[in-house]
Amino acid sequence: MKTIRNLLQIILLGVVLLARPAAGQALFYTNSFGIWGYSTNNDGTINIGTLEDNAGGAVTVPEVINGRAVSSLESWYFDSDEGLFPGSITNVTLPNSVTSLGLGTFYYCTNLASVTIPNSVTSLGEWAFGDCFKLTSVTIPNSVTNLGNAAFASCTRLTNITIGSGVAVIAPWRSTFAPACRASQFPTT
Repeated sequence: MKTIRNLLQIILLGVVLLARPAAGQALFYTNSFGIWGYSTNNDGTINIGTLEDNAGGAVTVPEVINGRAVSSLESWYFDSDEGLFPGSITNVTLPNSVTSLGLGTFYYCTNLASVTIPNSVTSLGEWAFGDCFKLTSVTIPNSVTNLGNAAFASCTRLTNITIGSGVAVIAPWRSTFAPACRASQFPTT
């Protein structure tokens, strides 16, 4: 009897451990914006990798998925190969839990007109908003310390830029921002 009970406890423990997602394991979450593909980072936060079955328009990235904070958006997040045509996104709101945007996160979102970058973000990857042709203004909050090369390259309508005081690294402005931007808009230090 005791052996059977011990065996059942071991089986139950195995089932519980198998049911918990391991760090890096791809999972899915569905809300009104579509199906979000995500993985769990080593620190227990969420890294969103894809958004599928989205009709476009305004998108709000969730702050919490299954009780865990969303902290990052994967590189090439809105890449059309991942099931979403990036040209259909017009507005993006990021939650205060996001701390980093990867390489090319919003690359080629050709109709992206506005994005809200919260004060929690500390790093914008290279080409984070490259080729967002309808983006006209952006405010980079004081929390951002690293601004990747070509972060706003080819954003041909981007003429109004506010750069927070925390930005310590800006690649040469001509390669980081669209040619329409003027050198006078950037800090000299």
